[in-house]
Amino acid sequence: MLAGQRSQRGRLAELIAIQVLRSPGWRKFHGASIPRARASIQGDHPLAKEHHFEAVEAHLRTDEQRHGRLLWQSPLLATIIANMHWTLLATSRPRLVTSDHPVVAIALGDAPTSNPQVIPPGGLFNTLEFRLAVRPDLLLLMSWHDTSEERMPRRMANHHIRNHNSLVIAQADRQWFHHPAIAPNYQRGAWAAISTELHAGYSADAALRSTRRAEVQKLIAVPIESGKASKKIPIFDWPVSDAA
Repeated sequence: MLAGQRSQRGRLAELIAIQVLRSPGWRKFHGASIPRARASIQGDHPLAKEHHFEAVEAHLRTDEQRHGRLLWQSPLLATIIANMHWTLLATSRPRLVTSDHPVVAIALGDAPTSNPQVIPPGGLFNTLEFRLAVRPDLLLLMSWHDTSEERMPRRMANHHIRNHNSLVIAQADRQWFHHPAIAPNYQRGAWAAISTELHAGYSADAALRSTRRAEVQKLIAVPIESGKASKKIPIFDWPVSDAA
């Protein structure tokens, strides 16, 4: 991967990360993490008074703390996304819908879902795939698949269009939209990850054993353990194939 391509990939990964972290899902995830933080602090300081914990929890719930946490998390998530396996899927005409929160995430499991959460209950790292319609006719699919990436887009199957559109609409917080001249292809129901159909041998178990995932885990472990935010997005030189 050329240096310029890494730079472009990093910028797009940052954009995707911000789209995830500006969502209602992030606000919910942040709120749910505060009681866990309080329990951890109580375990480390058993003699502290109850009003001290209440003050800490109230401070953690402020917009300032939530926004600060968002800024700290964004380079970590961008590092995860930038180093996932990227596949570009193309449709013959504008057929993909999008929404006010356009990134779809599938949790690390094989069970179909009708209620996607952009931040799975297990956290951002425990995601089987991310998806983003970068144009009405182009879908970016990100997974932990351990093969080289293809330079050229793949043709997107009709049921994958329906799959993606259905989950985008199910996840939309306020509004979803599409090309006005084309009726959107979607239906209610549970949908599985596209990447497990598209990439032979890819599954939740394969993702857990993925070399990509293991290497990225090492990358994000350093800022997590040190508590210091990353200042750049490291991107490995993953192999790229000329196959279409």
